[in-house]
Amino acid sequence: MGSQAENRDYGIDCVKVIAVVFVILHHVVDCGLTMSDTAGGALKTVWYLTHTVALTCVNLFALVTGYLCVTSNGVHRRLLTLWIQTLSIGLLISAAVAFAGGRVGIWDWVRSILPVVTGEYWYFTAYVVLCLLMPFVNPGARSLGRKTFAGLLIAFFLLMSVSSLFTEGDPFVLKNGYSFAWLLVVYLFGAYWRLHVAKPPPLAACAAVLCTFSFAFMIPSVGKRVFSGELGTWFADFNPVRYTSPFTFAMSLAMFDACKRITVKNRIVRLALVSASKKSLGIYLWLVHPVFWHSFWRPQLGTIVVDGIGMFTIYTTLITLCSFASAWLLESARQRLFDGIGRICRATTRTANNNRTAP
Repeated sequence: MGSQAENRDYGIDCVKVIAVVFVILHHVVDCGLTMSDTAGGALKTVWYLTHTVALTCVNLFALVTGYLCVTSNGVHRRLLTLWIQTLSIGLLISAAVAFAGGRVGIWDWVRSILPVVTGEYWYFTAYVVLCLLMPFVNPGARSLGRKTFAGLLIAFFLLMSVSSLFTEGDPFVLKNGYSFAWLLVVYLFGAYWRLHVAKPPPLAACAAVLCTFSFAFMIPSVGKRVFSGELGTWFADFNPVRYTSPFTFAMSLAMFDACKRITVKNRIVRLALVSASKKSLGIYLWLVHPVFWHSFWRPQLGTIVVDGIGMFTIYTTLITLCSFASAWLLESARQRLFDGIGRICRATTRTANNNRTAP
C-alpha cells in the first residue's frame, strides 16, 4: 500500500482536480454570473482573463486521458462503469428535482438514461467515442517512432488548431473543440508526452506561456484599434479564445507540465487529492446535468449581477468551491451506495453458489 502511494504520480491528480475546478469556474463565469452595464474596464479584464484561463479545462482532461491510457487497451469495462455512473447520477438528479416539485418531463428522463443518443454531456459523448477508438489508437501510438509521432502532432496542430483561427466554417467538424475529433488530437499529445517526453520544458518557459497567452482575449480589441479598413474588421471578428485555439492549447500544455512537477508529501493532502481526482468526472456529471443545470444552477447564477472586481472574486471563489464540495459529497455518497449494493450482490451470489454446491 505504501509503495503504491510512493509510486503514484500526484502531479496527474493535481491536473485532474484543477481541470474540474476550471470546468466549474468556466460555467460560473461564462454561463452564470452577469456583468453589470456599469462595469469598468478593470473588471472586464479580470472577467475575460478568468474565462481565458478556465477554458483550458477540457484540454487538460484530454491530455491526462492520453497520458494515462496510451499504455492500456482494455476499455470496455471502463465504458460500462462510466455509463452506469452517468445513468445513476442522471436518474438521481431527475428524481430529486421531481420530488422537490420541479418540472421533469419524459424527455428529461430519456436524456438521463441515454446521454449519448440524445446528445447530452457532450464531453461524455466524445469520451465514449474516444474509448471505442483506444484499442486501435494506442497500439498505433506506441508503435510510432518519436520523430514520426512528433511530425504527426505538428500536422494535427497546424491543420486543426492554428487553421481554426483563420478558416471560415468548420472544415474538420471540430465544433470549436466540442467534438471527439479535437479530443482525439489532444489525447495524442498526452500520449506523446507519456511515451517520449523525458525532459519537459523549463518551468520558466511554462510560466511565460501562461502569462503571455492568458491575455489572448485582448487581441481582437487591440487589432481593431491599431488597424483600419478590412483588416480592422477582421480583427473585430477574430476569436482567439476557444478550446481549439493554439493560445488555449499552449496554455493547457504549459499548465499540464507545471502540475506534473508538483510533489505532495503530506499524507492528508495526498488522500484529499486522490479522492477529488478519482471523483473528478462524477463532479462534472453532477454539476452540468441538464435538468439541474437548466432548472436550478444557471437560473440562480443568472440573478447575480457583478459590478466590481472584489464582488467578482468573492462570488466566483465561493460558488466554485461550494459547488465543488457539494458535488464531491454527492459523488462520495453515490459511490458508497453503489459499493454497498455491489457487496450485497456479491455476497448473495456466493451464498447461492454455496447452497448449489452443498451436498
